[in-house]
Amino acid sequence: MRYAKPHTSLQKQIELLTNRAMVIADSASALNDLSHIGYYRLRGYWIPFETTDATGSDHRFLAGTTFEQVLNLYTFDRALRLLVNDAIKRIEISVRNQWVDVLADAHGPHAYLDSSLFSSHRQYGRSLCAHHARLWNREVTVTMQLPRTKPASLIPSLDPGPDANQAPRRIYNTLVMLAYFMDCINPGHDWRERLFALLERHQVDVRQMGFPEDYTERAIWRS
Repeated sequence: MRYAKPHTSLQKQIELLTNRAMVIADSASALNDLSHIGYYRLRGYWIPFETTDATGSDHRFLAGTTFEQVLNLYTFDRALRLLVNDAIKRIEISVRNQWVDVLADAHGPHAYLDSSLFSSHRQYGRSLCAHHARLWNREVTVTMQLPRTKPASLIPSLDPGPDANQAPRRIYNTLVMLAYFMDCINPGHDWRERLFALLERHQVDVRQMGFPEDYTERAIWRS
């Protein structure tokens, strides 16, 4: 079987990117990064910089796009996955210990075997982190049901989106819920500050993560 996209050398990959108008200041460094990250894994981070040119090609890059910008997004996403996974692990341990008595009392000693009692959104998020999948601007396929009335202090911080029947697919609401549960588990945590520091350090466009324009004014982020 002949494949439409044959194997290309690292040097050829560099040439492909420069031919598409990506600025690569240090070819040797970029070649090293491609050798350890992979062309197609990194591709997910340069898609936001692609545009359609006069010939109709949709693989050209916006003027001034640099390899360093793409690598910055990749590095940010890697750190974001670690941060999200850290919160998920803490929440999972806390919830597991608090639910064990409640579930056993309400549904019997084998309640943990009944999958209908659990949501798959947290598991989906954990799997993305564990398998090094792109997270920062992903449109998730498994969304969580957003709370509508309680807890009252949390609702204004969530973003319900324009469709009442479909929760937004970006990661913003997940981050809101993680911050909320971290507040419940350990009021003195620094997870929120670590998230803000990460956003500041990498200067990413948080709108692509689903953050609303006024997110800094919402209670969960002012705690």
